[in-house]
Amino acid sequence: MTQRFLKLLAVLAMSLSPIAIAEPGNSWIQVEGGSWVPDTQTISTMKEKIEPFVRAQTKTAGRQLRAWNTYTFQYQGQEDRGKRLVFVNAFCINDSQWQLKKRMLTVSDGGTCFFNLKYDPENNIFFGLLINGEA
Repeated sequence: MTQRFLKLLAVLAMSLSPIAIAEPGNSWIQVEGGSWVPDTQTISTMKEKIEPFVRAQTKTAGRQLRAWNTYTFQYQGQEDRGKRLVFVNAFCINDSQWQLKKRMLTVSDGGTCFFNLKYDPENNIFFGLLINGEA
């Protein structure tokens, strides 16, 4: 009986492993209600460049990020004085009851589990990184 159970577990593990490898570590969610919708090239560029920027900034500040693949990202196209920006909100805890497509998540503490920043697609730069403090 034990050998049969171990074989079943091995077959199950092998059949699930391609699924685990194929899934991306991060989730990106567009939040409704923005003043414009970023195109796929803008989103692709943000995804490519955000991690190196945030890691460099947190290292400079003497802080340690969580594992990158634990973060979920919300984004929304916004305008500031006529300039198009993308607001990005990141968090490492996700509750299924949060309406992440409807509104930006706002958290006051939680440390490096929560941060936000802006992306300027015209100049291809991130700025305004705010990492939450510890309560």
